[in-house]
This record gives sequence, C-alpha cells and structure tokens, in this order.
Amino acid sequence: MRWLIAILGALAAALVVGIFLQNHPGAFILTLGDTTIQASFAFFVAALLFISILLAMLMLILLGLANLPKNYRRWARQKRSRQSEQYLTQGLLSAHAGDWRRAETAFRKGAAYSRTPSLNYLQAATAAQQQGHLPQRDQYLRLAQEQAGDAAVAVSLGQAELQLRQQQTEQAYATLKNLPGKGSGRDQTHLMLLKASAQLREWHGVLENLEQLRGTKLLPAAQIRAYQIAAYTGLLQHAGRDADQDRLDAVWLGMPKKLRRELPILETYIQERLRYAETKDCEALLRTALKRQWDPTLIRLYGLVQGADNAKQLACAEQLLTEHARDPVLLLTIGRLCRRNSLWGKARSCLEESLALQPGPEACQELATLLEQEGDQAGAAACYRQGLLLATGISAGAVKLLRHRPGNPGRE
Repeated sequence: MRWLIAILGALAAALVVGIFLQNHPGAFILTLGDTTIQASFAFFVAALLFISILLAMLMLILLGLANLPKNYRRWARQKRSRQSEQYLTQGLLSAHAGDWRRAETAFRKGAAYSRTPSLNYLQAATAAQQQGHLPQRDQYLRLAQEQAGDAAVAVSLGQAELQLRQQQTEQAYATLKNLPGKGSGRDQTHLMLLKASAQLREWHGVLENLEQLRGTKLLPAAQIRAYQIAAYTGLLQHAGRDADQDRLDAVWLGMPKKLRRELPILETYIQERLRYAETKDCEALLRTALKRQWDPTLIRLYGLVQGADNAKQLACAEQLLTEHARDPVLLLTIGRLCRRNSLWGKARSCLEESLALQPGPEACQELATLLEQEGDQAGAAACYRQGLLLATGISAGAVKLLRHRPGNPGRE
C-alpha cells in the first residue's frame, strides 16, 4: 500500500514538474574554468532526478549489505524456531500415541534447536523412563540440569516427579530436600515432599510439610485429614514399638484435640497403651467414644483395658446390649468383663453365644481360660484346638486328613 502511494506521488510530482517546465522553459549553464556546459532546464531536472534515484538505490544496497549479518541471524533464529516447533510437535504426538521411542528421538533432536533445551531433555527423560531405559533417563536429566539456567527448580521438580513415578522414593526425597525453601516452586516442592515423606513413613516430615502447605488450598480438606491420620497413627505405632510410653503419651497430647476423636488414631493409641499395665484413662476415653458412635474395634478394646471400677465398666458394656444384643464382639467383651468380675456362669454364656454367632480365636482363648479355671481340662483343650484352627485358617477336616496320612507317625 505504501509503495503504491509512493508511486502515485512520484507520478503526480513528475506531472507537475512537466507542466511547469513546459510553461516555463529555460536554460542551464555550468562553467568550470574554460569549460562551459549548457543544457535545457528540463534536461537538468531530469538528470538531477536520475542521479538522485541512482544515489538512493546505492544507499539501499549499502544498507542492505550492512544489515546482512543481522538479517541472516534473524532468518537462522526463525528457522531454528520452526525446527524446534516441528520436533516438539512430533514428540508430543508420538508420546500421546504411546510411541515412546519415536517421542524420545524427536525430543532429543529438538533440544539442539530449542531456546529451552531443558524442556526437551525433560520430555526425553520421560519417554526413556516409559521404555524402562533408566540410565538413559538419568543422562537426559543431567543434560536438563546443565541447560536449566533460571529453570533449575522446575527441572528438579520434574526429575523428582519421574523418580516418584518409578517408585524411587528415596532418590526423589533427596532431590527435593536439596531445593531452596523459598521462591518459585516452593509450594509444589512441599507438596511433592509430602508425598515422598508419606511413602517413606517419615511422619514428622509429613506433618512439617502439611504445616508449610497450610492456606495454599493445594490439598482438599479430606486429603489433609487422611495425611494427618496416617502421620499420627504412624508416630503412635513407632512409640509403642520402641516401648516408650512417655513419647507415646507426648504424641497423643501433642496432636490437635479434634484428631483424637478420629477412630484410627484413638484405636491405635489404645492398642499401643495395652502394652503397659496402667490403662484406667483408656477406659474413660473408650467409654466417651462409644457414646458418640458404635464401632466394633472400640468395643473389643473396651474389654481389654483395665478400668478403675470393674463393675462399672461391665455395666457400661451391658447398656449397649439394648441396641446390639446379638453382636459377637460385644458379647466377647461382656464375657471378658464378667470373668474379670468373677461372674463365671454369665461369662461362659456370653462367650459361647459369641462363638455361636461368629467363631473367632479370641473368643476361643477366653472360653478356654475360663474352662481351665473351672477345671474342665478337656473342654479347655478343645477350645484351644478350635482357636488354633481358626487362627491359622486350617479346617478341622484338613487337620484330620493330615493326621491320617500314610507314613505319618502321629496317625491313629
């Protein structure tokens, strides 16, 4: 459009000059020493225009030559950009189709033309891992780190993500721990550290990263609760296995009060407290929890803890019979508490009813102990045998078959 305007302007100017020269003819005289040059004024103007055009063209040529290196570099960048885009597109399409070998090749070749080669190497590392080529994946990751520049954190996060996918949790944890705690990617780093810590059962690390992620809204409330339950349950179990009651109680008292009402945490704490003789406070905790909700595991634990008042503890359990009269776990608990209160007949009745509803090794053991106290050794032996079969999952018929196999020295 601008060229058209320029041409039209030139034609208009030539037309005006032509009309002017036709109406005002004149002469042009140039004297140089003894030499005199005379021409018409029209010729002079035409020559001047011709020389101006030649000079303008010469200037354009010189400017073009001067800008030739710059224009070449621009053309080379555009060519590299097109090649990089082609390789990246080919790699992404191949990866989407599941052709990881071709995707790896495209990403690797494209790195030579990309302005962000670390991205290509990360994609190539993903493709190599999908093929099970872990040494090659690690080589791509090293190249990505070398080319990362300001994107070093992003590259490390990508490396850790690949390691987590490959179940290389310890390596991923080490990669993430070496990242800075501030700046871009901080929240994502803590989120991935949270996952790695949970897999490694580093429960203090889980709680620490949950605290760092507070307020970020990267995790839904249900997932935060699940991580908290897993962490505190794990800490309680560690303290119990280490026979450290002070640490066990410290973990229990150190957690938020609302979490102490979570059944997995409460049940774990009571289960670990059963390793120690003093469980009076546990009876109160279970009684309060059972008033809030019914749970078979809580009922079972209620029969195992030793409260301050055995009779009161039995009465609390019997109150639950109004709504759960034929629950085998409740009957087992009442049988235990009856035996603790020396109510032998009632204990035997409850334990036998529990076994009739749901045979289990715990009920067999309790009934066997009761029968031993009553002097019924044969009945106790039969209960122990039944409990053993239930605990091992071997049927009575299978045991009888084993005893009667030919060559068995114990057969009848």
